[in-house]
Amino acid sequence: MSKGILIILIVCFVLAAIILAYSRDLLMDRIELRKTRIEDKFRIILGEINFSLMNGKGTILPHSQPRTVNMCDDHVMISLWYGTGHLTITMVYEYEGMETVFERTYGNVRDITDDDQRNIARNYFIPYAREQVEQHRMNVSLSRI
Repeated sequence: MSKGILIILIVCFVLAAIILAYSRDLLMDRIELRKTRIEDKFRIILGEINFSLMNGKGTILPHSQPRTVNMCDDHVMISLWYGTGHLTITMVYEYEGMETVFERTYGNVRDITDDDQRNIARNYFIPYAREQVEQHRMNVSLSRI
């Protein structure tokens, strides 16, 4: 067998392994989200964000995709997207008519504990969000001068 054919076979094998692993993770997500809605799975993160960034006024909005949940108040929209064991939290913040959007992704959250959720919310996402909000307010204020 020539080296060229061997290289092609190895590349095909690696690609097939990657695609199979990704498909397996998607199937696991589907099974998991049939049992537990995303807003229930990540209730601690949503609660911490609601309390800290929305003064407890956030409202969870239904979404047609089972992998996504949104929570909104007058100036903030939080979107959680869950897939292949990863959680992406996106925040849209509006200040004086101007919006900023930022996001963070956290891996290995398929079997996340309540303590891990608190840790992500309190020690990672909320401080980052506050920093981004303050920067946005400063930029908007400077642009008005």
